[in-house]
Amino acid sequence: MKNIRRWIVILLLIVCSINAGTVAAQAASEDDEAYTIYLAASACVAAYSDRPGALAKQYLTQQGWQIQPYEQSNKNADARFLVIKNMNTSSLEESFLIAFTGTETVKDIKTDILANRVYFAGQTVEEFAANAAKKKIAASEPKIHRGFHEYVQAALTTKVITTSTQPQLLSEWLLADTSHKVYLTGHSLGGAVATVTAARLISMGVKPGQIEVITFGAPAVGNDAFNRQFEPVIDLTRVVISGDVVTGLLQSVAGGYAQFGREICWESPDWTNKGPHGVTEYLDLAMKNYYDKRHLARKESANQPQRGIPAFLPKAYIAPVKYFLPEKFGKEQWYMEQALLDEYERILPGCLPEVEPEEAQLQAQAAASGARWLIFPEVSAYQVPNAQGLYYLTLSERMIDLSTGELARLAAFSASTNNLTPLEALLHSARSMSDDRTAWFVKQQESGEQP
Repeated sequence: MKNIRRWIVILLLIVCSINAGTVAAQAASEDDEAYTIYLAASACVAAYSDRPGALAKQYLTQQGWQIQPYEQSNKNADARFLVIKNMNTSSLEESFLIAFTGTETVKDIKTDILANRVYFAGQTVEEFAANAAKKKIAASEPKIHRGFHEYVQAALTTKVITTSTQPQLLSEWLLADTSHKVYLTGHSLGGAVATVTAARLISMGVKPGQIEVITFGAPAVGNDAFNRQFEPVIDLTRVVISGDVVTGLLQSVAGGYAQFGREICWESPDWTNKGPHGVTEYLDLAMKNYYDKRHLARKESANQPQRGIPAFLPKAYIAPVKYFLPEKFGKEQWYMEQALLDEYERILPGCLPEVEPEEAQLQAQAAASGARWLIFPEVSAYQVPNAQGLYYLTLSERMIDLSTGELARLAAFSASTNNLTPLEALLHSARSMSDDRTAWFVKQQESGEQP
């Protein structure tokens, strides 16, 4: 009986360890997927030519991503997209992202309203065009939105530079080397174009496993027959925010359209007075989803990799961040903490973020740690009078030189929520602070002061 009990205990321990490993692996997998979605959302913002787009391009470049814009026009559509690549060591970052721009110009609006459906068939760009021009095609045949068809026709005739120095058509590149994988992404119109592009490439002979599609707030692209043909072969993740009418617009207005693929639905935050369709709202929720999944993965496994760029800069001791936020931003604070810690770790990889040290002991603790600098960060939000929902998020930083105990640097950066979310505004302020702090360190070195 003792032996039986012993084996039962061993069996239970094995089962528990397997379950724990499964939970940890699942959490890590969800973390990786959340990071991919976050990266895709960043690429979607970068595809636009407005201020958030410029900031997203800047931040992706700082993180080592190479961005090349392309534009190709025909009489009915302007195809604009970014090819984004990074040759770092992780499997995701060896892949390519192609981010298609959403509705931005008058011609884009004309593309959107070309809602009549055209026949989808063929294996070449020429065959696609010829079949789309056919009339009186049975409703049981695959059909797609005419405007999306025109956009993709322009995109597929664009030669891009990928792994070769010679420009190639995207289809030629993927067919020539099946080891390459491409993530197609886009917001709104751009997401619809990403989906149709995937269907076109697969029709041209590209292996389905080489393509993954992630869309944000994208409308449906085709009828039930199109969906039946391509849902089994297109790895499509559709991210939507609850209440985003664009995702169901064609079904309700034009009829004959249907969505397919895996849907991830997020809820709009309580503080927003903007609609749920904006690309910056999607990026905001993608960041939060990533922080949530990463937090869970780190709880399940202590060995999760840290993403970021190593730096040569000196060791710093980060005091607990003080927050002065309105009550409506209460749920934002934890995510702001994650974003700030990521930014400190990216630029000051030797930083020691502390959770709850005593104020009087901070300087002694910092000096004992071997740090040269003690940094006191503060985050505040100021509501602009007579401007409903408009805030300025400010990050201020006071830096003490621990070798002298004196104030060495004082700086503050602000960004408004006019076209950014509070989290994005704080992140922009944090990136500006990092650039300024790095420049200050460099100046100290050049002047002979060792930072």
